[in-house]
Amino acid sequence: MLKKIHALHTTKTENKLCPYIENPSKSCYCTSLNSMKILLVVEYCMNNYYKCPIFQKLPGEQRRG
Repeated sequence: MLKKIHALHTTKTENKLCPYIENPSKSCYCTSLNSMKILLVVEYCMNNYYKCPIFQKLPGEQRRG
């Protein structure tokens, strides 16, 4: 489902998914997706993942994007 949302969101500008999208943390917005989190997923799991408050707290390697 997230890939479908991303496909709809994709424009001619470069779009990058959060590096955690394939293997998210239990605290990530996309792990238990519901209507209340859709806007957060679109906002943070896509182009602006580096601004995500959850992403900023996650350790390590994948944060380098």
